[in-house]
Amino acid sequence: MMNEAVRRAGTDTRHIHQPLQGMAALMKKLCAGEDLNAIGSGFIARVQQDPGDANALMDLATMLQLVGKPDLALNAQQQALALSRLYRIAPEDGRVAIRVLALMAPGDLMSNTPLEFLIQDSDVQLDMLYLAPSLQIPETIPEHDLLFVAIGESEANRPLLKELVNALKDWPRPVLNLPDRIARLSRDAASALLRDIPGAVTPVSVRIERPLFSRSPAEPSMSARSSATAGSPSSYARPTRMPAGAWRRLTVPKRFQAIWKACRRSISASHAFSTTAARIICSANSGSR
Repeated sequence: MMNEAVRRAGTDTRHIHQPLQGMAALMKKLCAGEDLNAIGSGFIARVQQDPGDANALMDLATMLQLVGKPDLALNAQQQALALSRLYRIAPEDGRVAIRVLALMAPGDLMSNTPLEFLIQDSDVQLDMLYLAPSLQIPETIPEHDLLFVAIGESEANRPLLKELVNALKDWPRPVLNLPDRIARLSRDAASALLRDIPGAVTPVSVRIERPLFSRSPAEPSMSARSSATAGSPSSYARPTRMPAGAWRRLTVPKRFQAIWKACRRSISASHAFSTTAARIICSANSGSR
């Protein structure tokens, strides 16, 4: 179904009104010190005047993300996507040299590659098509010269990325950022791919269930791989659904060693990790912060 839907040509222009400002333009205004609350009030006024103004709703959702109101932002985004799955940012002078179709996923500002920043003041037309297994696939898509899979790696996006692997196999236009390659960019998968490259130093990243993370069994010996790199390794934990930077350093060596051993047992047994998993990042540099 997805394969047929994304092959059809055309542009869904229903519910499209004033041009979309987009994340890059709104963030530029924020950095310039402009009052985003006043700008947001303008978006709300447009929606009150015309409830079908999808661009106003999508810009409102972005603005709410930028001012730290994620719940309201996601609600506005859902309303926008109920009106239209397709959003366009085009050169102001109308001169288009290349047309890029970006496949996007609903979510916060980290859910997709921010292509808007790359095309500012250029002759690139960017069409952003939002997809998700739970959302109805649009019947039409715009003509394009290049397709870019902008959907970021995350637990929420993995089913969609998996579905896109087959849908894009015989795509008639060049495809950048193949979905099966994106799936390799999780912290634990990237760690496994990079750790044996000669000359590369990467932290060991693994996933464990919250119950295993909380348990404190008797202290085991460190794995030969970890203890060979440096004396007292540092370790960091972050819940999988927390934003980047939400790390907590674990400072109890016995607890770290117990978790590491339990995690290694889980990996070797092909344990099914739950969605409430936490990540442990093990660094050989004991002085890292």
